[in-house]
Amino acid sequence: MSDRGIVVEKAANYIMDYGLKSLRMDDLAQQLAMSKRTLYEMFSDKEQLIYESLCFLHEAEHMRVREKVHTYNNHLAALFDGFLIMTEKSHVHKRITQNLQKFYPALYEKVQTEFEKKSFEDLRRLLRNYIDEGLIKSEINIELAVVTFHFTAHGIISSSKLSLPEGVTEKEALFYAIVNFFRGLATLRGVEQIDQYMKNKNEILYKIDR
Repeated sequence: MSDRGIVVEKAANYIMDYGLKSLRMDDLAQQLAMSKRTLYEMFSDKEQLIYESLCFLHEAEHMRVREKVHTYNNHLAALFDGFLIMTEKSHVHKRITQNLQKFYPALYEKVQTEFEKKSFEDLRRLLRNYIDEGLIKSEINIELAVVTFHFTAHGIISSSKLSLPEGVTEKEALFYAIVNFFRGLATLRGVEQIDQYMKNKNEILYKIDR
């Protein structure tokens, strides 16, 4: 890994552990045993380092999901479990996003636009793959499905006025929305995969509760 990569990874881990607001170039330089001047020779400013750190975290999270689910035969199960893995630290990511919006509004807009574009591309690719595999109906409007999914998920995550039933968490609500979104698009074969996944999931939860 290059020196720049080492700095980015260190900053990314620091942001995850202590928050965006706590990241200081002086502290980072000291931890890396380098001068602050060297940091600013690598990065034009602190915002550039934060941007590259957030991109690193975004890619690292997707890599972790791919490594966990790449052996799944049930591809819809891989999708749902991948979602659950990505939401394990959702409270940390939400705090980072809120601080980014508050302290670095221009960078927030840039990151949101780029990550949203990538999410749209990823979902389009998934839907096309699932259509080819016979899991999703071929007649669906992919662009409409992508937009509908995005605003449903975003509404649950970002709404401060969302009223959920007692005992239901935001994560559970989002999971419910994702499973039912794909059920609505699924072919008979796709529904069978979803039903098998949910059956296995409920059996696991039952054993834990017992």
